[in-house]
Amino acid sequence: GHGQVWLSTPANSPTGGLIDQGLLQLMAQFEGLPFHAENKLSANELYEASQIRWEGTYAFSPTSAISHYFPFLYAPQALGLRIGELLNLSVLHAYQLAKLFALIAACALIYGALSIYPFSLAVLGLFVLPMSLFQMGSASLDGIAHAMSLFVIALYLKISQQSSTKQSSTKQTSTKQTTIGVVNSLVWQGILLALCIALLTS
Repeated sequence: GHGQVWLSTPANSPTGGLIDQGLLQLMAQFEGLPFHAENKLSANELYEASQIRWEGTYAFSPTSAISHYFPFLYAPQALGLRIGELLNLSVLHAYQLAKLFALIAACALIYGALSIYPFSLAVLGLFVLPMSLFQMGSASLDGIAHAMSLFVIALYLKISQQSSTKQSSTKQTSTKQTTIGVVNSLVWQGILLALCIALLTS
C-alpha cells in the first residue's frame, strides 16, 4: 500500500515519509494552484498530469507544515490508490479512485449511523452543506472523520437509550445486578464519548 504508519525524522531534516516519485510529480504539477485564484488549469496541463505513471521508486518528502494523524481514517484512500496502482492506472486516475473510495466510506458510515439512531433533520443538514459535500468528495480525512463521529455518536445514543429502557423494564432485578449493569453501561458510554471527542478534535 501507500503511506507510513510511523513517520521518520532524518538528521538535520524535518519529519516526513517516503512517497512514490510519480505521486510527487503529480503534486508538483498542481503546486501553482493553491492560494492563487488567478491561475487556471488548462486542458493541456490536465492531460499531461493524467500521463504521469507510478515510478515504483520512493523519495523522502517532508511534512513540516502538515498535521500528523493516525492513518486509520486514510484507509479508504490508501486502498483506492493501491487498487489504482494494481490496475495500472495513472497516478491522477488512481487519486480520483481514492476520492471515490473516501466518498463511499463516508456515505456508508452515515448510513450506518442512521440505521442505529434516528437523527433529526437539523443534524443531517450539516452533512449536505457545500463544504461538507466537498470534504466527503475529497481525499482528505475530514469527510470520513465527520461521518465516523456521527457513527460513534449514534452508538453512544443507542446504548444510552437501551440502558434507560432496560433499567425501566427490570424493576424486579436485584440491586447488585442493576448496579453492575449501570456501571457497564457507563463504561461503554465513556469509551464511546472519548472516541467521539478524539475524532472531532483530530
